[in-house]
Amino acid sequence: ELEIPPQFKDTEIGRIAKELQDEALERRLGTATRDEIDKFVDKMENLAMLIDKELGVEGAKAQWN
Repeated sequence: ELEIPPQFKDTEIGRIAKELQDEALERRLGTATRDEIDKFVDKMENLAMLIDKELGVEGAKAQWN
């Protein structure tokens, strides 16, 4: 289970982390479509960027295919 630090519970970071956790549990049996996986990865990238910003780290958007 993903532990969300108390300072992020009622923030966008906490909301996105909870959504990702719920989606991962829901789709753990391999039932996700390619589109759902792409959206999940986009949410993970957004979460990482928000955490970097919160920590004062300059983020860099990754590019891959």
